[in-house]
Amino acid sequence: MGGKRRTASRWILEYHLGRELGADEVARHKCDNPPCVRIDHLEPGSHADNMRDISIRGRRAKGPHADCTHPPTKEARAECRKERGLPMLRHYRGLPPYERFMKYVDTETTPNGCHEWTGFRNISGYGGFTVTGPDGQRRYVATRWLMAHLLGRELTSDEVVMHLCDNPPCVRREHLRVGSHAENMEDMHAKGRGHWPRKTATHCPEGHELTEVNTHVGNHGERYCLTCGMDYYERKGWLKGWPGSQGNPRVAEINGSKTHCKNGHEFTPENTRIQPSNGQRVCKTCRREGARKDRAIRCPQGHKYTPENTTTWRGKRRCRTCQIARKRLRTSPTSASA
Repeated sequence: MGGKRRTASRWILEYHLGRELGADEVARHKCDNPPCVRIDHLEPGSHADNMRDISIRGRRAKGPHADCTHPPTKEARAECRKERGLPMLRHYRGLPPYERFMKYVDTETTPNGCHEWTGFRNISGYGGFTVTGPDGQRRYVATRWLMAHLLGRELTSDEVVMHLCDNPPCVRREHLRVGSHAENMEDMHAKGRGHWPRKTATHCPEGHELTEVNTHVGNHGERYCLTCGMDYYERKGWLKGWPGSQGNPRVAEINGSKTHCKNGHEFTPENTRIQPSNGQRVCKTCRREGARKDRAIRCPQGHKYTPENTTTWRGKRRCRTCQIARKRLRTSPTSASA
């Protein structure tokens, strides 16, 4: 009808009424059964009537306009929300980007004088603002879009927007300035908001002195407190994986006090292997069992025995990848000339 897709219940009701339902009319089910299209179970009504019916019958949570008698129009519902002090539904389409941006700003200042963003915020509290351009929609960080708009240019990849108030939702112009990432990090450390400076600190946050014995240096020059690291790894049972465990007397003391491995095998001289790299003790029984399990699922070359990679010959499994490799080697020109 008219080249438009309609629900089955709406179409059959219009067919029997001999007219199209208006934009504010819906097809209501007297039987509360959505798939039903029996004509005597259907009647026309407004959206408000439908919501009121849903609330009365307990089929859904009661809507804000279920008990209202005003016309079922957007303007009437907006006026009703305003009179009752309910939060307004924001429809800002068609406005210029800056005007639409300011619709999401709460200009009632907080105790520290901030104007906070009331729209979408990410997990860190920074606002998000979507703008439609020639290339489609693009989401910006609210503060970044605002500064780019006020400066009349796009911010470069080396520029960031810094908060002088240290309040991520704030979008007040006087509380923002453009700077570099390095300046932002310096400001963060100066105000005590960031992680401790791993390259220059003399003590870790727990108060342990970063001496030569108590310090592990990472690949990029960052320093880690071995005492804190070993406390954490010891609680998790991962102490042998700590990067600073090699040659550390505390690790050797903890590992030397163990009489059995994690699977319950005793560390006897015959059942113990010492790792040359870090002096760790390894259970030979566990190593053999691990190798046996690996042989059960892989060929000697390391290829996994999957249904696609497995053939059977005289009751034994064969690796299809290895067979193809051997066949290629036999038929290669080099092997033929030899």
